[in-house]
Amino acid sequence: MIEINLNEMLKITEGVLINPSVNILFNRIEIDSRKVDPKAYFMPILGEVHDGHKFILNAFEAGVQIAFCERAYYYANQEALKDLTLILVDNTTKTLHRISKYILEKTGVQTIGITGSVGKTSTKEFVYHVLKNKYSVHKNKGNFNNHIGMPLTIFDLTMEHELAVLEMGMNHFKEIEVLAEIARPHVAVVTNIGTSHIGILGSRENIFQAKMEITSYLRDEDTLIIHEEDNFLKRIGSTSFKTLRIGSDMTISRVLMKEDGCFTYDFNYKGCHPVELNVLGKHNIINSALAIAVGIEMGVEVSDACKLVSDFVETNKRLEILQGKKGSSIISDCYNASQESMISAIDVLNNYEGKTIAILGDVLELGDFSKISHEAVGEYLAAHPMDMLMTFGKDSEYIKLKAESLGYDHAYHFSDIDALYEFIDKHLDSSTILVKGSFGMGMSRIVDFLGGKHENNLS
Repeated sequence: MIEINLNEMLKITEGVLINPSVNILFNRIEIDSRKVDPKAYFMPILGEVHDGHKFILNAFEAGVQIAFCERAYYYANQEALKDLTLILVDNTTKTLHRISKYILEKTGVQTIGITGSVGKTSTKEFVYHVLKNKYSVHKNKGNFNNHIGMPLTIFDLTMEHELAVLEMGMNHFKEIEVLAEIARPHVAVVTNIGTSHIGILGSRENIFQAKMEITSYLRDEDTLIIHEEDNFLKRIGSTSFKTLRIGSDMTISRVLMKEDGCFTYDFNYKGCHPVELNVLGKHNIINSALAIAVGIEMGVEVSDACKLVSDFVETNKRLEILQGKKGSSIISDCYNASQESMISAIDVLNNYEGKTIAILGDVLELGDFSKISHEAVGEYLAAHPMDMLMTFGKDSEYIKLKAESLGYDHAYHFSDIDALYEFIDKHLDSSTILVKGSFGMGMSRIVDFLGGKHENNLS
């Protein structure tokens, strides 16, 4: 982070200083009391599980010299906090946002915002790969894409950076609008409108409206990039800002699958440019094409952008291929799940020769739409069958039942992990096995049991 002295920080946050005792240059903001040092501001955040204010004393014991504190907490705990150097603010989360806006203004870094129901992280990685040779680029770490994670990403900017590629996630209305207000993206990308969080937002129409909040602060000279294959994005009409549309302004043709399950295609813009992907999944055709469009908008030659996405190798552990026991191969995709990504993963599995097995867990956060969404996966699976299906959890049984109702007869459901392990062990024999489900299902336990090592291990 750029260094911010105490007086400057007070101006940025409009905070009130209690017990002034320091005036040095601080070089970062830390929300974890275990990671502080004398040159860090400690920022306690009120989260879903913990209130970071309860760790203010721990932070000072660990060496921090100053901390933020919400006024309400301070006055309720004034005796315990009375000797500490604190900056009092109304809301620490909103203070994070004020500081991140200041850092963007101070560094002059332009931002590229990426949202969508699925494909945000892969598209972000493609975009970063396309731009990193031309610019000094920063990006979110992992899935630091919410109202806390994105500001923390911005805090890592320095005066040397030119661009920040920012993934923007949401569960509710107005969340992306908050992120867009902070980042003020120069280029905004919407990957697609799917069913993730439909249990909260109620419909794809509402999801569309929530995702389009990314355009709330686009100026006339800014650009929205979309793919018109999505039936919601296709209906976007004329806009005050520039809109690039893959499907009309730029097109994709001659899509072919290679022997390794990856795809090639031609990107058509000012000529025909070949792309040869080195990542699995047909969905990455769209993700990579969106990244090419971002590159073109940012001054990268189209031929160079196509070559760069062709060179890209994914390292974020999504659709990771691992070697398992008993001669099996594992397609591990345990990070997240939606109806759309389940279907894409089934396509990947079915590209493999030999015996194929899918082990599918629940897709979470679907609410009242859970049954119909899981049944949609079952319907697709029945039309694109693998040799054996195992479902694990609760609502994933709807996948099994729907597939069976359409004539698929090699499906088994388990609600007990040990029973699933026992059954799996009898059917490995040199199979290719897809393991996929929402992160909260702990599907990486199954990968571990199969003999693969997965960094997102849950016990």
